[in-house]
Amino acid sequence: MYNETIENEKETQVPLLPFGEMLRSLISASSLNEQDLKFVLQNRGIFIKDHRKNNTIPKLTTILLSPREFNILKNRQQFKESTIKTLGRTANWNSTKTIVQTLPDECENFAKNLIDENSSYELKDCRVQYSHPNEVVFFCIIKRNDWTKDVFSQTSYHECKLTVIKEQDTNIVTYFIERTSNETRDFMNKLQNALHNNFQKQGVILNNAPIQKILANHFVSNKTRFEFLKFFTKKSDFLIFEKIIDIDAGIEHNFKEFPGKFRWLKGNIDRISLHGNKIHETDVMELSNIGALKFGEIEADFKFQYSDAKGECIIKYGFSSSYNKEKPVEFESKIINLKLHPNYAHVSRHDVQNFLLKQFQKKKHQLFEEFKKEKKVDTQKYDLVNQHEFEFNS
Repeated sequence: MYNETIENEKETQVPLLPFGEMLRSLISASSLNEQDLKFVLQNRGIFIKDHRKNNTIPKLTTILLSPREFNILKNRQQFKESTIKTLGRTANWNSTKTIVQTLPDECENFAKNLIDENSSYELKDCRVQYSHPNEVVFFCIIKRNDWTKDVFSQTSYHECKLTVIKEQDTNIVTYFIERTSNETRDFMNKLQNALHNNFQKQGVILNNAPIQKILANHFVSNKTRFEFLKFFTKKSDFLIFEKIIDIDAGIEHNFKEFPGKFRWLKGNIDRISLHGNKIHETDVMELSNIGALKFGEIEADFKFQYSDAKGECIIKYGFSSSYNKEKPVEFESKIINLKLHPNYAHVSRHDVQNFLLKQFQKKKHQLFEEFKKEKKVDTQKYDLVNQHEFEFNS
């Protein structure tokens, strides 16, 4: 579907390299992170103590990027925007009707009408699949045509998918979002909220029933947030944990009892990013267990095996840079590397990836419900502007 859409509509890319203020606006709007910008600067021999974007971007705007440097940023951006990230949200279903019975008429047109005329993207394709009476899947492709949203080309295409499913013998409906670029997340949110409103109007979801998200500051402490993330390293039905190879976390400077060997962190270091093998066996886990770190994300190696596939993968999951952001950060997971066993080389990698991420999201909701019962999360917490962390149309 994706290749067919692109071949049907080819666009000419602008060959000029951006610089100065144009480069500033492009990088600011991109999904490039601090490490990406730091890499380019250090290759130029420019070293700065603070690598936050508000320090690295001004430095980049004072130099002219070479075509090679521009391609480095381009490739990193494209990798980030082609990596599928998953979100899972739930709501209470209050009817014996099926999902298919309560869908709006002409679902494709229903989806297309959600995008404003002045939006930086448009819906190029939307196909709806009815797997069974209580599962519907929206396959969508958006076309982005906005320099302030895309550092590397005037036109690009991005896939996304929304699955609405109600498991048998439960009163829970789940919205599974698979997205790539920021624009696909925006559109998936609009589609999810519109469907949720439609269900409420038909009475199958109560008017006061929210869409439940899992946000970083739902957890009552740093310690319980890390406990939640650590649970994914335990064996499940399909995934077998091997090792943690990367952690990204902020330092909780208000924490009073830093262990002696880590006391130098307090007041001096804002965040740590560790890469290696078996990080979960090192002393740094002591900081995580006592709540001195504000997570962040974890990257871990897993083996997997189920009826259709077997292999290894690396999953990155958690609350991306939540320690640096004022707005609530939602739990996301993504597979950044997947290797199939030779006996399963014929199996679709995309299907395997989707299956594993969906299982990962299911486990997330099961764990979150357990944490609720144990009073380790508070879904009624308020954010910095006194707004609820979840809303009926958030």
